[in-house]
Amino acid sequence: MSAHLSQQFQGFNLGVIEGFYGKPWSWQTRQAYSGFLAQQGYGAYIYGPKFDLKLREHWQQPWSDSERAHLQQLARCYQQAGLKFGIALSPYEVYQHWNSHTRQALVKKMSEINAIGADILCILFDDMRGDVPELAVNQAEICDFIAQHSQAKEIIMCPTYYSDDPVLERIFGAKPEGYLELLGDRLDNKFDVFWTGPSVWSVAYPPEHLQRVASQLGRKPVIWDNYPVNDMKNWHYLFLRAFKDRLASMPSLTRGHFVNPMNQAQLSKISLSTLPMVYQQGEQYDPEHALHQALTDLVPRELAAQLAQDVADFADRGFKLLSVEEVERLKARYGQFDHPMAQEVLGWLNKEYEFDANQVQQWTQD
Repeated sequence: MSAHLSQQFQGFNLGVIEGFYGKPWSWQTRQAYSGFLAQQGYGAYIYGPKFDLKLREHWQQPWSDSERAHLQQLARCYQQAGLKFGIALSPYEVYQHWNSHTRQALVKKMSEINAIGADILCILFDDMRGDVPELAVNQAEICDFIAQHSQAKEIIMCPTYYSDDPVLERIFGAKPEGYLELLGDRLDNKFDVFWTGPSVWSVAYPPEHLQRVASQLGRKPVIWDNYPVNDMKNWHYLFLRAFKDRLASMPSLTRGHFVNPMNQAQLSKISLSTLPMVYQQGEQYDPEHALHQALTDLVPRELAAQLAQDVADFADRGFKLLSVEEVERLKARYGQFDHPMAQEVLGWLNKEYEFDANQVQQWTQD
């Protein structure tokens, strides 16, 4: 695919955001992804794995020299490939401790991020308590403060309530009345806003829904698409199907579309390669044909046939519903292939991606 869709549709970002929990990608994998994304027609990549606590709960701690060097190299790699490089900062519940100390810490963090050379800065308030006074006002003020110290050309913030999904209020507390409207009113127009859709894991994005959210926020949202991500409670699934029920008209309804991939970077390429087809083919787009095309382009024929045979079981039944005999048969089949995707299937079957919050410190990125 010859051109990034962000170039075809002025002001529209099509990208990938590494924003999942669990086993992270390696630095080598992230770098190699720059070529894949550029070839497929994407225009941006955002680094924001939940594994990196120095972007989240421990955001006040600086990266090590090695981590900083990796990030600088990653930024250069994407920029040389013609893609925007982004970093997602989640200053954990900073609005509950908004004082001179946290302001000074944010200035230091922004200096660190500026030195990496990010084109896009994300300020994420997701997965934090939201039932606190003046939530929208405080978050808008923090965004303004960060923006004053950022050299990024684009800034995208994520609200604490980033979907209509009631699960957010069950976990993070009652949403303040008029939260989205007040946030949109207080946020400067230079900020874009992430939105996952009608639910955290949206299956579709109806135009009327996107128009209503745009009215509440006073700007078109940027879609954070949680397909094909399979972290946390979904670790036992592999989502290899092509994108479906996505709007080719999204560039007229939103400011961008960022996809959160699976912990399995190589297998994620299958579904990721189909999303640009949605925009390029419009009404002619067929998910089944797109999946066939993706497998044909990315995978040797025999492995492609095996994956196509197992797509439904991997996505609908998942590891937990496979019998011991089925797991052993699958291990024997995929063990025949010397290919990174087959190795990821084997790792999944061996429970290497099983999510365990206590295991975070054991994972490495190298």
